[in-house]
Amino acid sequence: MLVSLGVENFRSFKKKTNIELKPITVFVGKNSCGKSSFLRLFPLFRQSIEANTTGPILWFGRYVDFGDFNNVLYKQAEDRHIKFFFKFIISKKNSSRPFSFYRSIHTDEEEIPIDIELTVGADKKKTKYKSINLSFNNFNVSIT
Repeated sequence: MLVSLGVENFRSFKKKTNIELKPITVFVGKNSCGKSSFLRLFPLFRQSIEANTTGPILWFGRYVDFGDFNNVLYKQAEDRHIKFFFKFIISKKNSSRPFSFYRSIHTDEEEIPIDIELTVGADKKKTKYKSINLSFNNFNVSIT
């Protein structure tokens, strides 16, 4: 289950911003502070996964149109990268395959938090992976 979602250098979000997701999550704020941009992350990820594309993020497509990487990058970004943060909780009782996963990581915990950090950049107009970091159960994997 996805329990939080975050961004950095994404439109109006310069610094790392994580939003904890609850059964009811309400976004309140001034105009142009990022409410709609944040909510449009969900269809952005959906179209990125559904489309047959070579890049990690499809900025324009069936569900949303952000233009391209340069349109989405925070205007005063010092680093030319955008980060996405995902936190999942995998629960023994709600998992369809709990035994193989739990045996493979050798834990008796009922719930395991999994943190994923995806960093993307651009080469010309093409969005490319810079790194993917995965952390769970005191175990870290980083791919650059």
